[in-house]
Amino acid sequence: MLVGDVFLSAACIAYFGAFTGAYREALVEGWVGRCQELEIPVSYDCSLRGTLASAVEVRDWNMWGLPTDNVSVDNGILVTRGKRWPLMIDPQNQANQWVKAMETKNALKVIKLTDGDYLRTLESSIRIGNPVLVEDIGEVLDPALEPVLQKAVFKQNGRLLIRLGDTDVDYDPNFKFYLTTKMPNPHYLPEVCIKVTVINFTVTIKGLEDQLLGDVVRKERPDLEEAKDRLVVSISNDKKQLKELQDKILNMLKESEGNILDDEVLISTLHTSKITSAMIAGRLEEAETTETQINTTRETYRAAAVRGSILYFVIADLALIGPMYQYSLNFFMRMFNDCVVNSRVGGGGETSDADGAKKRDGSDVDESENETSETKNSDDNESGDESSDDEDVKQEKLAKALTQRLETLMEYTTRFMFENVCRGLFEVSISQSPHSASLIAHTRLTLSFLSLRSTSCCTRFCCARRFCAPRNQSSRKSGARFYAARR
Repeated sequence: MLVGDVFLSAACIAYFGAFTGAYREALVEGWVGRCQELEIPVSYDCSLRGTLASAVEVRDWNMWGLPTDNVSVDNGILVTRGKRWPLMIDPQNQANQWVKAMETKNALKVIKLTDGDYLRTLESSIRIGNPVLVEDIGEVLDPALEPVLQKAVFKQNGRLLIRLGDTDVDYDPNFKFYLTTKMPNPHYLPEVCIKVTVINFTVTIKGLEDQLLGDVVRKERPDLEEAKDRLVVSISNDKKQLKELQDKILNMLKESEGNILDDEVLISTLHTSKITSAMIAGRLEEAETTETQINTTRETYRAAAVRGSILYFVIADLALIGPMYQYSLNFFMRMFNDCVVNSRVGGGGETSDADGAKKRDGSDVDESENETSETKNSDDNESGDESSDDEDVKQEKLAKALTQRLETLMEYTTRFMFENVCRGLFEVSISQSPHSASLIAHTRLTLSFLSLRSTSCCTRFCCARRFCAPRNQSSRKSGARFYAARR
């Protein structure tokens, strides 16, 4: 399957960077189907991240600020593996922050095309091999960047040179060039697109949901994230050790002379490698099972991530009412993380901390285990039944505590976001309508929540109507009609 997977990965790097996550998936599915029709060996679940991504490298990207969702991981591969320099569509400034954190150790230079000395900075960076990040570019690029974008490097007298302006500049192979734009929907001409790799870093509902899921789990269950990090490192080390053993055996077979059976060193190495490979294979199998269990546990917190994702896009849509109602993703993420922490104790001192519930459940389980140990001396069969019953009770209590925690978190987050955003809205909208901007926010939130009531993880969204609904039925109807008219 390697030939087809690499072929499709090359196609992904070349073509699908500018598209959204949903369209990318549809595109790859069509390519996989066509390859199967032509009998080209390809994996049925082929993906760019599955073929070219390293788990340890992705973990480092996440530590530097790259979001954890699949689309962002694919974008990271496009940035680091592409042959052309990346041009990142980044209205939420996520790619910009990731590149700055990733290249800080390499003395990254940040410039803008409006700077008077940006060509001098670019020239010095090309000479010494420092990476350069160009921020806030428009739809038209400076012609002076043409040689850099086309990588017009030539060799003269044993030196690598590139012509920048009127001078030939020594070119360091370690030089890297990044471009970002904050325009949400730029229109680049074909002659620009063929010189760079256009990569869409725009946040989508699904992508933001995956990011918020990682934040929630990191706050609620740090043990899961730590276990996942340890698992990634362990799997990577085992695979690296397995590859080194295979390379060592192949090298010894290549250099062996005469009868292989007479080479005692080779036979001993093969025997040791067989034992080590069996141990590594067993660890990898256990690690994959553990990873599946961790991912299943993480999914139980997705309801809170879904709520947060909807809230952000409702808040972002307020910019359609007036340009003054604009909120950055960083602002929203900080508020959301604060909600996760502050909602553990809220609402008149009611404790909703899942950890506390787990401790109480643990004490109850300890008491039940003590009773079971006393009963065990008299009847082993009864103790076994009671132990299984206690385990069922424990799981039921944990599930109930988790459900209550998620309900509290979602309700607190909705109320907190709504009150903080409405604090900055005008009572009378800028269009001089009798309906306020906060009423439009009421209606937008309510309709968004009600549209997801049919899904299993969002059945509690209707709780927003306790405070999001207008005061009376007539104002509710007029608000809905007004919002529909503006849409």
